[in-house]
Amino acid sequence: MKTEGVVLRYERRGTRSANMKDMFVVPIVEFQTVTGQPVVVEGQVDNSTILQNLCESGEQVEVIYDPNNPEHAVINTLAELWFGPLLLWVIGAGFIFVPPFTIWRYFKSRGNS
Repeated sequence: MKTEGVVLRYERRGTRSANMKDMFVVPIVEFQTVTGQPVVVEGQVDNSTILQNLCESGEQVEVIYDPNNPEHAVINTLAELWFGPLLLWVIGAGFIFVPPFTIWRYFKSRGNS
């Protein structure tokens, strides 16, 4: 089910390190279910550059949630919805295309020797 939510704030997650690469920023969004129940959810993708550039705290964003379990909700952005599946697709494509290319290069270099 879709509804509008409000970005409450952005919070840092992860461990603090010298180069700050282990830190990421996620949005905290509040929305109400059809029954009026308030729910607060946390984004799953580092939105320090993606979502923060699109919306500030207090702005509305679309949220998709399961009416039977509203805590299982996702912010309706490309990054939140597709980052995981696209990452897995790219890794899978690497496993499909890299080995034949490597084998081809091996036999090509062997034939030139």
